[in-house]
Amino acid sequence: MSMVLQNEDAVLASECGGHGSGPKTFLWRSDVSAQENAPPSECNNNTQGYAYSKLRTMYAAFLPEGFPATVSDDYLSFQLWDTVQGLCSYVRGVLTTQALLAGLGVGQEAATPLGAALQWVLRDLVGMVGGVTFSLYQGNNLDSCAKQWRFFADCMNNVGLFLELMAPYFPLYFM
Repeated sequence: MSMVLQNEDAVLASECGGHGSGPKTFLWRSDVSAQENAPPSECNNNTQGYAYSKLRTMYAAFLPEGFPATVSDDYLSFQLWDTVQGLCSYVRGVLTTQALLAGLGVGQEAATPLGAALQWVLRDLVGMVGGVTFSLYQGNNLDSCAKQWRFFADCMNNVGLFLELMAPYFPLYFM
């Protein structure tokens, strides 16, 4: 945001940025409240070309508004490792889904698609009911101990994924 003092009683402020909202200009005067859309500023500079516009679109999609001024110095390092963790979680999810479906009998002659679908729905239903029940009893504690609950959730997720990976080896327990 850039500010220009007009006189003792007024301030002109121009806000460049945002995600698709375009520039906004505000005029503050001591005798009235803020007024939006005062004379336009020079925020829109279309002389950079197509590549620059696409780069700005990528920044707007993947980086927080106001980057780098609005984040801490370790943000990019954190985001890199968070992205690696997300990719690993995706691959792990694919592998556990494959293992769970094999444990439910998908691919075997005796198994039916309806049986596998019902098992899948039942598994998700139990997970949702468990999540709602947990939130009912622990919801007030989630904000005050956010890091501990995040760690607990990651550990429980890993236990669940491990059990899914074991499904092909112990199919009777997953039917």
